[in-house]
Amino acid sequence: MKHLFVPVLVILLFNFSCKKDSAVMPVDVYVAGTANGATLWKNDVATTLPGNRSVANQVFVNGNDVYVTGTTLSSDGTLNAVYWKNGALTTLGKGTGMGIYVLNDDVYVAGFFANNPDFYDAAIWKNGRLTDLGPGQAFAITISGNDVYVAGYSIGNANTPIASYWKNGMLTTLGGGEGDGIAVQGSDVYVSGYSNVLINGIYSGCYWKNGVINQVGSQIYDLHVSGNTIYMAGTLTKGDVTFAAYWKNGTPTLLDQFAMATSVAVSGNDIYVTESLNDGPTDRHSA
Repeated sequence: MKHLFVPVLVILLFNFSCKKDSAVMPVDVYVAGTANGATLWKNDVATTLPGNRSVANQVFVNGNDVYVTGTTLSSDGTLNAVYWKNGALTTLGKGTGMGIYVLNDDVYVAGFFANNPDFYDAAIWKNGRLTDLGPGQAFAITISGNDVYVAGYSIGNANTPIASYWKNGMLTTLGGGEGDGIAVQGSDVYVSGYSNVLINGIYSGCYWKNGVINQVGSQIYDLHVSGNTIYMAGTLTKGDVTFAAYWKNGTPTLLDQFAMATSVAVSGNDIYVTESLNDGPTDRHSA
């Protein structure tokens, strides 16, 4: 299991104006991560979120409301899955919140909890109510129509991780590895992550489309699908150096060395990528 707690971003369009030959769409950029506690950045301005030894893992914007999921630590040492709505903390119970999605007034959090001292179970909390998805961990969530999709890994033979996704609680396995991101377009389901097939001695990054694997990079943490275009964020190793990178339809663009590209969002012709660097998360923008 390779998953790391990494910063993620969301791009929110907040204005549209039109001229004869051009359109201008300013955006608000939200980034969730951890810097001396769970932190939300809006347009590079940081807000520390409440909670003891808190960690922020994902942000979701719904109208005027900003939701962040992550963890806090209780005084008795219990790790709790939580989310913040406009900075107000809600505790879901023991576990870790990794992905969040809000539809209408329903708040969905994907994550995992310790079912016993040695094993985790993947989980979804809907409005605070827990659904146990079985042994494994869940890292990402999306909703298409009335269907709820979650990506992560389940547990195979000999306690090995199997890249997986759940649709309305029903498990689909993809192969040895881990699912870190998920997108749905029409009837197509895309899952990003890594495969346990080694390339040059390291795990291979990949995405699955409807269960068919496509190997890309070293690890793919996130993906975004728009029409026939697939954007991905992750890492790419060249020799002994690992680069943060993003891909557009399989073509990589290298970013910083010794970093991870952890999230990707698209607004018009612009691609936004969040990196995890030694000194904290940074949002990168490419036109």
